[in-house]
Amino acid sequence: MAKIKVLLVDDEPSILKVVQRAMQATIDCDVSTALNGDQALRIMEKDPFDVLVSDISMPGMDGTTLVNVVSELYPKTTRLIFSARSGGEIGLKTAGSAHQFYLKPQDISLIAKRTKNILRLRDFLPAEGLDQIISHIKALPSMPSICLALENELKKPNVSMDAVGKIVEKDIAMSAKILQLVNSAFFGMRERVTRPSQAAVLLGGEVLKSLFLGLHIFTEWTKKTIPCFSIHELWSHSLNVAFAAQEIALAEGLDKKDANEFYIAGLFHDIGKIILADNLPESCELIQKIITERGGTLLAAEKEILGATHAEAGAYLMALWGFPDNIIQACAYHHNPSAMEQHGFNSACAVHVANVLDYERTFTGKIVKETLDNNYLAREGFTGKIDKWRNAINKTAT
Repeated sequence: MAKIKVLLVDDEPSILKVVQRAMQATIDCDVSTALNGDQALRIMEKDPFDVLVSDISMPGMDGTTLVNVVSELYPKTTRLIFSARSGGEIGLKTAGSAHQFYLKPQDISLIAKRTKNILRLRDFLPAEGLDQIISHIKALPSMPSICLALENELKKPNVSMDAVGKIVEKDIAMSAKILQLVNSAFFGMRERVTRPSQAAVLLGGEVLKSLFLGLHIFTEWTKKTIPCFSIHELWSHSLNVAFAAQEIALAEGLDKKDANEFYIAGLFHDIGKIILADNLPESCELIQKIITERGGTLLAAEKEILGATHAEAGAYLMALWGFPDNIIQACAYHHNPSAMEQHGFNSACAVHVANVLDYERTFTGKIVKETLDNNYLAREGFTGKIDKWRNAINKTAT
């Protein structure tokens, strides 16, 4: 297997050396360097790179222009930006083209760690071009009714940010993008924001107007003819799983703040299905045909047609966008937590159980096969807790 190729771009040679050492200490990689955007593009013309790490402020072509160009010419390249300056305006300029945002020098070691995570997950996407599709995603499509409601609210002379927050929290795609931005280094939050409604309020009306009305980061779901896929059904299921995973966490004694992380893990657990349906609708039709004609599981059919599953696709996007490990793991392992190396109670466990329980309650009679991973539950000593968790969910829901 060829070494990972990393291109570092900064007009300060001392910073290049520090980042290079951190990268090579963490990842088996070959590192090239450039002092500005023009030089970086000349290097990339000769050789493709897996990862680009660029400063924002440089003479000549700056980092903002560079990542925008690279996102179009080399969509498969993971694009990370960093800067000595914080501020939301920097994040907005690259909201659709950079995957992650960092401050220097304090985040330099984190860049290497997060990059390693991204590259590890990319190895699980053998489908030709799937990693390129995911890397090219600026944002995911949202439900038309949510887009209309948000647009109408943002156009009001006196925008109610509480109303905006409630609208955003109803949509998986908007929630993902807003949490990605608000938790980036450039917005300078002291603690991680876990509720989409809170993130919307913190970003403020002007930033959201720029994202929605100016930069068009939020887009509307327009595909209406994919058999056996409903974005409305997925939205409802994801909210149910988010709520249930949070209740399971509370039943296990976690406080409200930590339980919020489980809510987000549940909300995003099936985000890979949106990726596949939006970008590979014909493959989704074929996958459903296989399930209908032969039976079997969704994961097996996805693996047969794509070489990868929606779980792996969603985990890769979450890693690209800089979400924490617990969210990534919930996406990756919500069908088969046995594959996790991690032991003990965690978000992937809660989301797995919440997912199956919602299928039991909501999808009775449909061609779906979602069952509890009993080997995992027995291994971790959770078998006897399923009824307790089910009762906690049902009690709060009623």
